[in-house]
Amino acid sequence: TTVLPQSSAIDNSLTLIADNITITENNVLTAQGNVEARRGNQLLKATKLIFYDETEEIYVENAIIFLEGQNTKIIGDEGQLGLEMRSGLIKAANVLIDEKLKISASEVFMDGGEVDRANNIWRVTTCKECEGKQPLWHFSARSADRNADRSEIMYKNVVLKVKGVPVAFTPYLRLPDPRINRARGFLMPSLEVSSKLGTGVRIRYFVPIKEDKDLLLTPLLSTETNTLEYRYRQAFENGNLTVSGALSKDTIHPTDLRFFLKAEGSFVLASGYHVNFQTGKVSDDGYLGDYGYFSEDK
Repeated sequence: TTVLPQSSAIDNSLTLIADNITITENNVLTAQGNVEARRGNQLLKATKLIFYDETEEIYVENAIIFLEGQNTKIIGDEGQLGLEMRSGLIKAANVLIDEKLKISASEVFMDGGEVDRANNIWRVTTCKECEGKQPLWHFSARSADRNADRSEIMYKNVVLKVKGVPVAFTPYLRLPDPRINRARGFLMPSLEVSSKLGTGVRIRYFVPIKEDKDLLLTPLLSTETNTLEYRYRQAFENGNLTVSGALSKDTIHPTDLRFFLKAEGSFVLASGYHVNFQTGKVSDDGYLGDYGYFSEDK
């Protein structure tokens, strides 16, 4: 066994730093203690790394992977990667995307420097959570597959849970890729808690109609209300327009259809004058306050 200095190069593009690096006669490299492997802007940290020259595979323990060019971090108990660290398998993995979306799964597969798919997902959430505690909401799934062409992720056998209690199931759920700003599909749901409306779930669906216009539909489902919220936006050469509102059937006024409609815009006329407007209509004086839409009724 040969003991190398703390820094070594596996090939011309991958550098390796560790407390201790050894190479056996059959070209098996083992690095232990504060291991860092870097290829370009892609960084891997681990407590132990083994590189097999014959198969050009890297085995790691207690790994943290920062994907190149992305705000994505993967933490796993162990994994097996290719020499370029752009493909492979991470077990007992936690994925953090854009400091918001958290995915925990028994297996996470990388391909081409991207998170490609996952199996046995026990938690997907955007909720802030304390270590060892249940998030306010999350969903589990049997698997997830990323479709790069359609910029979406397909989850299978999805169970939505509120404080760990299952509340809904769907065999398939399509969500946009978290890094895409204008992809058609469901956005991450959110949990709403209100003294008047009870505990409910908002499920947002985004429709990019054209480059200059889009529509957002948001059902709000709870024990006290069934509500559909909407928002339409359109950009013009000289300004923009937004129309938003909601329709509700609730236990506060059980015989009435409650609603609000709001339109606001800003335009620059040919004369150079700026025109800004806001107008709207509401079904009753208490509706906006009951649902917390605005700080004051207008």
